[in-house]
Amino acid sequence: MKKFSIFLFFCVFISATFTAVALAKTPNSTEWYQFNSNSSTHKFYFRFPRDWQLKTLDDKTQLLFSAGTTDSKEGFVVKEFNDQSYNSVVNYFATQDNLVIEVKDIFIPAKDDDLVGKQATYQMKSSGEIEVVTLLKRGRTIITISNKNIKNSDIYFKIINSFDFNDKWHSYIDVKNKFSFIYPSDFILIDGGSQVDVKPSAISNSIFTISKNQTKPKIIYTDQKSYKEDSLEMMDSFSFFDLDLTGKLHAYQNFPDVPDAQPNSKAINLLYKDGIIKGYEDGKFRPDSEVTRAELTKMIVSALATPEISKFSSCFPDVQKEWFAPYICYAKDHKWISGFADGKFHPNDKVTRVESIKIIVNGFFNGKIIPEKLENTSINDIKVSEWYGKYFIFADNRDLLDKHHIVKNGSNYAYLPLKNITRKEVAEIIFRIKNLSN
Repeated sequence: MKKFSIFLFFCVFISATFTAVALAKTPNSTEWYQFNSNSSTHKFYFRFPRDWQLKTLDDKTQLLFSAGTTDSKEGFVVKEFNDQSYNSVVNYFATQDNLVIEVKDIFIPAKDDDLVGKQATYQMKSSGEIEVVTLLKRGRTIITISNKNIKNSDIYFKIINSFDFNDKWHSYIDVKNKFSFIYPSDFILIDGGSQVDVKPSAISNSIFTISKNQTKPKIIYTDQKSYKEDSLEMMDSFSFFDLDLTGKLHAYQNFPDVPDAQPNSKAINLLYKDGIIKGYEDGKFRPDSEVTRAELTKMIVSALATPEISKFSSCFPDVQKEWFAPYICYAKDHKWISGFADGKFHPNDKVTRVESIKIIVNGFFNGKIIPEKLENTSINDIKVSEWYGKYFIFADNRDLLDKHHIVKNGSNYAYLPLKNITRKEVAEIIFRIKNLSN
């Protein structure tokens, strides 16, 4: 009885230790290398230290180990399982000598998509060594990251906290009823309170429904030929958990990389609702991505008009019938934009902040602005005598610019006018113009 008490205390101690490490604020790992999987089902990535090595054992298994380790078998093993349940994968790591002593639910506040998974703890009867395995389920796929002998636990949990999926699916996590599932990023999810409906954007009926007062999801097929696999993948991903996640979720409306707490979230979400901006195929908006001349022109024109494809094309040597042609040619026709000295538009070139301000002001105000004085003189890197001066003054005097990026320089600020503008900044400017008081 005494031996059992000591063993139980040891298990509780190990569990508490790992929980504390997992919940502790981890150091910044942005300078680590990033591993991107070649999974054929749900692609994923994680970061690992620059002084560590990664070895591919087979197409579904990677080994991570410290560069100073003499025996690479002591590293972390990342493994992919398909068409298996949590229980079967947990049992995969168990043997007559390696016993499961605990399985618990865990929460990983990922950068773009929060994850709920499981953590299994094992102990070798012969040696007493502890092994921890983290399991993350994505539809029919389970990714495991194991740490034998609980070595380098701080590095291990930093890797776990950097883990994320970069597939074309999103997670839905119900905090109250404690269940989760995934759904395609190009589908629409409607949470009606008593039930959750998921539907393709192209049809009006939902294809997947979960009634929250039931313990089993109810599936509705409207087009078995087109959406059967998506529905089955959602069904396979459904899982209950036993965690209190109140106030912990990465809350967002339309894009997982635009959380509600993001300063530009209101602008981005409302412009998306109005059809002015769109996300990428993976369902993300990429707010920090720099904007090309073609993208900027499309965003401006989309807020003002719907150009006819047949009417607006072939207006520059490098703008013919591409996706951006109607928007660029419409803007040229209205004299909002012009080409370069070589006669081309260079649609894929990035746009600086002041270049974008000029194009935006020309588009929304037809370039009809009168000379003004700059009211805010705390920004010390703007030269009002430059070609962009009158456009910047016009925009800044009306509080149209996003200045979350400005750098403080003593008592003054730097706007960094020649830096390339980002998607979130453009969205914020267009949003403020649309809400400008008359």
